[in-house]
Amino acid sequence: MRKDELQKRDLAIVVSHTHWDREWRYPLWTSRLRLVEFFETLIEVLEGERGFNHMVLDGQTVMVSDYLEIAPTNRPRLEKLIQEGKIAIGPWYTLPDLNPLNGESLIRNLQKGFAEARSFGSTPTIAYTTFGWGQSSQLPQIYKQFGLEFIITAKHISAERTPDIEFLWEAPDGTQVITSRLGTDARANFYFNTYLPVRYGIEYKSDDYRYRWGRSLVFKDAAKRRGNEDFITLEGGKNYYPEKLEAGLKRSWQAFEGTTVKDVRLMLNGSDSTHVQELLPKIIEEANEVVPSINFVHGTLEDYWSELKGKIDREALKVIKGSLRDGPVTSVTGNALATRVNNKQLNSKIEANIMGVAEPLAVWVNTLGKKGPHSTKFFDLAWDYLLKAHCHDSINGVGQDKNSEDTYYRLRQAGEIGEALIDSSVGEIIKGLDTSKYDSDAVLLFVYNHLPVQRSAIVEFVIDMPQEMEPWEIEIVDSSGNICPTQIVKRGASLAAIDDPDARPWAYSSEKIWGLFKADNLPSYGWELFSVSVKEKFKRNRIWGPSPIIGAPQICPSSTELSNDYLAVSINPNGTIKLFDKENNRHYDNLLSFEDTGDVGDYWIYSAPYGADAISSVGCSSQIKLLKNGPLSGSIEVKMKLSVPKEALIYHDGLTNEGERGGEYIDLEITNVLTLNKGERFLRVDTKVDNCAKDHRLRLKFPLGYKGEYSSTLSHFYVEKRSVGPSEIPGGKRGYWPEMQTHPMQHFVDVEGEEYGLALLSNSFYEFEVVEGEREDSLVLTAFRSVRNKICTEFRTYTYHKGQEGGQQLGPVNFSYALFPHRREEELFKEADQFLGSPLVYQCSAKAEGQLPLKHSMGALDNHKVRVSALKPARDKEGFVLRLWNSSDTTEICSYSGSQAFKEAYYLTLDEQEIVKEAEIEGASVKIELPPHSIITVYIH
Repeated sequence: MRKDELQKRDLAIVVSHTHWDREWRYPLWTSRLRLVEFFETLIEVLEGERGFNHMVLDGQTVMVSDYLEIAPTNRPRLEKLIQEGKIAIGPWYTLPDLNPLNGESLIRNLQKGFAEARSFGSTPTIAYTTFGWGQSSQLPQIYKQFGLEFIITAKHISAERTPDIEFLWEAPDGTQVITSRLGTDARANFYFNTYLPVRYGIEYKSDDYRYRWGRSLVFKDAAKRRGNEDFITLEGGKNYYPEKLEAGLKRSWQAFEGTTVKDVRLMLNGSDSTHVQELLPKIIEEANEVVPSINFVHGTLEDYWSELKGKIDREALKVIKGSLRDGPVTSVTGNALATRVNNKQLNSKIEANIMGVAEPLAVWVNTLGKKGPHSTKFFDLAWDYLLKAHCHDSINGVGQDKNSEDTYYRLRQAGEIGEALIDSSVGEIIKGLDTSKYDSDAVLLFVYNHLPVQRSAIVEFVIDMPQEMEPWEIEIVDSSGNICPTQIVKRGASLAAIDDPDARPWAYSSEKIWGLFKADNLPSYGWELFSVSVKEKFKRNRIWGPSPIIGAPQICPSSTELSNDYLAVSINPNGTIKLFDKENNRHYDNLLSFEDTGDVGDYWIYSAPYGADAISSVGCSSQIKLLKNGPLSGSIEVKMKLSVPKEALIYHDGLTNEGERGGEYIDLEITNVLTLNKGERFLRVDTKVDNCAKDHRLRLKFPLGYKGEYSSTLSHFYVEKRSVGPSEIPGGKRGYWPEMQTHPMQHFVDVEGEEYGLALLSNSFYEFEVVEGEREDSLVLTAFRSVRNKICTEFRTYTYHKGQEGGQQLGPVNFSYALFPHRREEELFKEADQFLGSPLVYQCSAKAEGQLPLKHSMGALDNHKVRVSALKPARDKEGFVLRLWNSSDTTEICSYSGSQAFKEAYYLTLDEQEIVKEAEIEGASVKIELPPHSIITVYIH
């Protein structure tokens, strides 16, 4: 075929790719072995003269580093292929599921993806995001700041919402990026419609696409313990069915009919873990003979974008705002947020520790000239563990049990590194304190506030007082000599060890005291030193301790009540809560009941069984116990048993919802600990569920006492607001999908009525729903889903790993949260920060002989509408990077103030590689302007 004749035709750009999960159907090292096989073939084919030109490595770079860990000598060959444009990597490092993760983690993932790509001589140009179960509202702004001006996305935006394949996706800040949702069959258009039929002689979507014994050479381990595992093809044959080519090509072309540029179409050829399709060059060559109106070329995503942007009418594109998370649930796999919640909870804790505590502390230590050894390398390692735990299948635990266990291991490694770095930084600061005003035997408490604003807090502590001091009552005094209200919870004789790198550990006999004290006006991003002295002594050789003297009012007036200046709480016999908001004169009742339903779905999709029953704790009785009481804090324990079916009867060869709850019942033991602290406007709750049942979903229900107008919850750099009521099916269809009525949440969810709202503050839940009632609505949170290890490998089959029960979430599951009643439109972030960001407290002695003051702020932010996403040491130079985002609809001006005058400051892109403009400095303050809902990065030195 002559080249000039082909150029007159319509253009079909066929792009080879693979979707590669580090671990999903198979554990990490089984997957890695296959990855090595994939790369060995890919390198050989691309280096040869076989007409196979290009491969997209799924928008990630970790595939390359994983391969080179096994075959490091092949790096030069890979670098050459990448630089020649034959292999496309990035922009991501790993492929995260977005909704369970902090937005800053997404930035770090992209930063590492870009850095890895650049190390191979490539810079990503297209935002390829065909993974993840729901795409965040702010992704257009994020991608644009990384220099990406074309988005290819999926999972999921419906054709009803965007009739055209191309649209303008607009972030909350107004950033618009041309986006393609692809067409029918998305990233597998050419693969499903053309390649598979031509390769195997069978239409992929037909009933004939089933394995018949003897078709190819297969094997599997037939031992009993692995009897349910997959067969593996050893040799698939070399068949070719040209008679299937024309119909397949026409289907592939038609699958992209929704494009606004009709004469250029993208055809993606690949699917999950697919290898190099060596027959593709032959298929493309013959395609140009079979379909004379179309020029089929084996090209790149960049080739397609180059053609598209030259022809597309940007002004005619539909503008789409908000997140891309359309139903049906099978298209977005939207119910995985509540599976294996232990991993998600651990991740949230570690993200908060590393980004919110460890990195800012490292900045302060650097500022004080006490830079820790190799701290940058430790942070890099922590982030590598963390990002590898963020792969969408990994963080959601939607694979074999070993995968989830490996994810938990990675998270624990990141967590330990973070804690070690925090301890190291705090130690450096304590060494620099001037404690000359204290006696050498003084017992001191170092309290660090990691919020960018001054605060007061109830600080919990566990201290070891020298036994020779004979402590009974203690007195805590701040650095200015003010006595702090204190409450002792318990005490006991103890033997501690003092580690000494120059000696064997020293034995230390102590009186261990658990308690709380009120610390007022803790400095922003700063510390204060408190001294602990003995107020009343007591010798341990006596059997009776001194009688306590009660002065201030106690938090618990009785064993079923808690009360402070803001809230009054009483507990109903069935364990639910009555809550009175004293500030706003509002009553709430029957809060915190539990509802259990059967779940015969899988990791991705909640499915109620036939004859679905909902079992409520409202009819249960409870045991109520006063745990702790004093002037600063009171706690009441509420225990109940909820009788639920032990497991479901599931017909494994049937449809997802074919099943029913079994007839044998078992008790779920549920324990709630309600804590109210002096001066706090929210009620703290710790819930523990000892889950011994299978195949069910447990949810918490909070009747609001009013009709809600909308819900608000934190997303990535944005507060998502949704109207209360079922989310209608896009495109004007009547009705709604019940499985799509649950939504992602982070940090808080708030349901507001005309005047008032009730918010739940937490890092323990990831899914909520607002259920409409006739007179009042209810906020419902999913605690967890217990499901069987059924892995959907293809829409006609699955692998059932019987005996792997990690997905059932058996054993204790814990949740920490707070209930915050308030007036409408009241600032939620302040209370969420107070609840989620408890100050650090360390016991130390008075041997430090430094110059640092006993109370000191290292930094402050003066605008509560501006949120800190990151404060971290700059790479390869002095100074630090501050990333902020504007939570409001208006332009906000804020000042970031430090402890000493700044030399320079300038705005950066999110990649932190390009200077945008200088920032205004006034002494020790930097003035920063943030347009509505913008994400701003500033370098300061």
